[in-house]
Amino acid sequence: MSVAEQVMAALIDLPDEQQTVVLDFVEFLQQKKRSSMMGIPQQVPKSNLEVMRETLRQVVGCAKDSPADLSTNPVYLEGFR
Repeated sequence: MSVAEQVMAALIDLPDEQQTVVLDFVEFLQQKKRSSMMGIPQQVPKSNLEVMRETLRQVVGCAKDSPADLSTNPVYLEGFR
């Protein structure tokens, strides 16, 4: 039995949601292969935390007359001491 046949046999037993995950992964691999064949450098995917940090950097300091650091007001630190 070929690898493709083994994958198909295993895939049939999975629920639809997990089959969708497998399909997404296969499409990712196909895109990665196309990119490497075209000589496009691979980008490392950013984590959600990295994306959040980049987004927050864009809005830091945009509120007028607010403290630069919320920790300057002890009320905000209640329960953390």
